[in-house]
Amino acid sequence: MVDDNQINRKLLTSLLQKRTKSIDEATDGNQAVELCQNNSYDIIFMDIHMPGISGIETTEKIKNDNIINSETTIIGLTADTLPETEQLCREAGITDMLLKPINEEMLISTLNSCLNSTDLVGADTVTAIDNSLDSIYDNEQAKKKTGGNEKLAQELVAMLIDEIDEHENVLSEAYASNRLDNLRVASHKLNGSASYCSMPRLEKAASELEQAVVDGQPELIKQTYYCVLERIEEIKSNRNRLFSL
Repeated sequence: MVDDNQINRKLLTSLLQKRTKSIDEATDGNQAVELCQNNSYDIIFMDIHMPGISGIETTEKIKNDNIINSETTIIGLTADTLPETEQLCREAGITDMLLKPINEEMLISTLNSCLNSTDLVGADTVTAIDNSLDSIYDNEQAKKKTGGNEKLAQELVAMLIDEIDEHENVLSEAYASNRLDNLRVASHKLNGSASYCSMPRLEKAASELEQAVVDGQPELIKQTYYCVLERIEEIKSNRNRLFSL
């Protein structure tokens, strides 16, 4: 599992632990290459957009310079739906793609396809949460994404709450210094975390900010940036209630 986002890794490894005996985690491309030089893997999940060495570059290194895992199935993880991105992934040697946000059904389907298996288990159910938090936290999406694992859903929310101040600081620093590339990366990371934690309002705001930066629209960047801050404040204001889900 290769992903720079801690929450993404937590969700996927928790879902995969039902189906495998051992999972190694890497937080960047260099660490992934090092692991692949010393271990043989049945399958590798590779985040496409990572700081430093991208998932595409990491895949090329594993496929071209690594005897042990040169034939290993690699599944790309991305929220990028551009056809050219998928083409680059295929050319690098990525076997299949999982579009973020990932849920258990998608994961099982992809694993069945790549590993020619049909005996993977499905999801259970989780207890409903306080409806007054529905605008911030989507319980139905949480069920799908965690495979009905209530404890995992709670852990993901707690992780995001613990990280929310850091997200805000990084975004604010990038915006204040007009470092648009940093702002794009920060909003992309927040978008992914919010998605995995089933927080649709924050996810939507972060996604719109990321797109505004990509499109180079200064006024829209300003509007969406302050919208993200509002959504972050919603979570901080409901911190205690979210912790007690």
